[in-house]
Amino acid sequence: MTNFPFVGYKVTSLPASPSANALYYVLNGSVVSEYVTDEAGVARQVKDAASMPGQTLRGNADVSDAAPADLTLAQVRSMLAIIPQAPDLATLAAMDGSVTPVVLLNTTDGRRGVFVWTSGNLSSFVTTDTRQAVYVAPSAAPTGASGAWVRHRDHAVLHSRWFGTVADSTGVGLGTDNAAALQALFNAGLAWGENIHIDKGKYRSTATLTFDKSAVSGDNGFVPSIFGHGPGDTRLYFDTGVATGIDVIGSTSGGIFGSFFVIADLYLKSSGKTGNGLKIDKVAFCDVRRVRSTGWANGIRLSDVISSKLERPYCDSNVVGIRGLKGTDGVPINAVHIVSPWCGSNDRAGIEINDAATVNLRGGSVEGNGSDTVTYSASLRGGIRLLEQGGGGHASAIIEGVYFENNAGTADLFVFASTAVSSYGKSVAIHGNSFTRLSATTFTTNNVLIQNSTTIKTCVSLKGNGFGNLGSAYTEDVTRKYVAVTDTNNMVSLIDDGSNMYEASVATPAIGLRHQSGLVQTTPFGMGYAAGSGGTVTQATSRTTGVTLNKPTGAITLVSAAGSATYQTFTVTNSLVAADDVVRVCQKSGTDKYEIHVTKVQAGSFDVTFRTTGGTTTEQPVFSFTMHKGATA
Repeated sequence: MTNFPFVGYKVTSLPASPSANALYYVLNGSVVSEYVTDEAGVARQVKDAASMPGQTLRGNADVSDAAPADLTLAQVRSMLAIIPQAPDLATLAAMDGSVTPVVLLNTTDGRRGVFVWTSGNLSSFVTTDTRQAVYVAPSAAPTGASGAWVRHRDHAVLHSRWFGTVADSTGVGLGTDNAAALQALFNAGLAWGENIHIDKGKYRSTATLTFDKSAVSGDNGFVPSIFGHGPGDTRLYFDTGVATGIDVIGSTSGGIFGSFFVIADLYLKSSGKTGNGLKIDKVAFCDVRRVRSTGWANGIRLSDVISSKLERPYCDSNVVGIRGLKGTDGVPINAVHIVSPWCGSNDRAGIEINDAATVNLRGGSVEGNGSDTVTYSASLRGGIRLLEQGGGGHASAIIEGVYFENNAGTADLFVFASTAVSSYGKSVAIHGNSFTRLSATTFTTNNVLIQNSTTIKTCVSLKGNGFGNLGSAYTEDVTRKYVAVTDTNNMVSLIDDGSNMYEASVATPAIGLRHQSGLVQTTPFGMGYAAGSGGTVTQATSRTTGVTLNKPTGAITLVSAAGSATYQTFTVTNSLVAADDVVRVCQKSGTDKYEIHVTKVQAGSFDVTFRTTGGTTTEQPVFSFTMHKGATA
């Protein structure tokens, strides 16, 4: 026996002097003949070769020098190790696995690959694999109970092309519908615990693609991940009206720590701005990488997700670009980490996060959002909206290195807390961002707005930010401060360390340092409480009647009465006063001169004792007071 590698040739006729150690495919119209030559170049025809056109030669083969003039197909397969081929799935299913254990599915589409006959009960795999992507049962025993051909794979990854996807879409509503093929891909990945790869191409889908891990193997464990070839190369076009593009469900209830999920490198596009491009629900830990979503109500929506990381999300031309919130199980978000997003041209907001304990947003651009003034009021529009942080625990947010430009609505960055929901304190760091307004007609009222109606403390740090406008279209205005605080109960502590750059003095906030007790302003002309921190109250009935004013500073107008040189005392009820605080009172106005003393300070109130130096004018003098926090330890 002689062992040698064969060289294959495709010809229209057998040469007069064929090469040695060769395999010839002779094509004569629709008739295919095959010849094999030995070391001397002697050709021997392979019988019934027409039944095996285009056979693939593999490796080395043994050929006897004394072989007969004609060889059977079985002999050549045995001697040349040729892999039999099937032009389609029906032909593969009709083959006998005991005779042809290895077959090349030689289709012209993406299903091409080598299948190996595997004995045993594979019925569960065959049932799941409705598209015969990996498991092909014989037509004589279609349940797969006695075995099936199994696709040979180097890695446990499922490719969309094996499921018969056709990448011919040119836009929303155009091309071959791949909904059934892609759903079969998702179902197989979930059932077999294998990651999914949607191949390069543009695919149309007329229905939601559901990735429901909870319906396959319960609440806990690994959730297979979904990968594309990049948001520029793998595009899924969903018909207008599809409720959700990709709907990921991790468990039957929220807050399950065993569920992990990654999705990356896809573009999900629709039109009509309804539903969700990517919806992830009840997944404990999820990682979204380089996903673009366009034309939805919510580009990316996270609900009942404990911890998530979004890396370079690209959400444009939606109603809301990225939205995170409690879902049906009411599980608050523990942590959202968004790295280098691009959220632009969304009708209402670029990013809106509800009820999160921690939001960490670093880098990227948030621009051109909130422009739909017809459908949505200004209070619902803006760049980034952090709502009701602290609903499920002490909260924090870091907004760092983000570029804000040309957003419209309430604010580029809006932090909101109401008494009804937020029950824990929060800390917000706004560092190293750029805030820019451009348009003369479309702009935010404030670049940063902190709104708090709770009695829970909020600490805000402003450091190294730049505020201003580009070009001459937008005009700065005193009613549109760069930074503003709406603080019903004086619970916001806002720290500006002096490193922020404010372009126009007319819009520069009168805020240097804001404590729980109000605004403290430091200027070259002095230090004290800034506008907005104080209040006024007028005494009723008599000059010993108490007053209530829950402000750290303010003015008390006494009742109209004649002055007296005899000491009189009234109580000021003030919820901000603590027992160790120092309160100072002075006369602001009045004809008579008054001696004024603070004779008692306790939690929630202080006493003011006063008399004239001898005057008896009937009038309403005004006393001013300031409160300073004190401590004994």
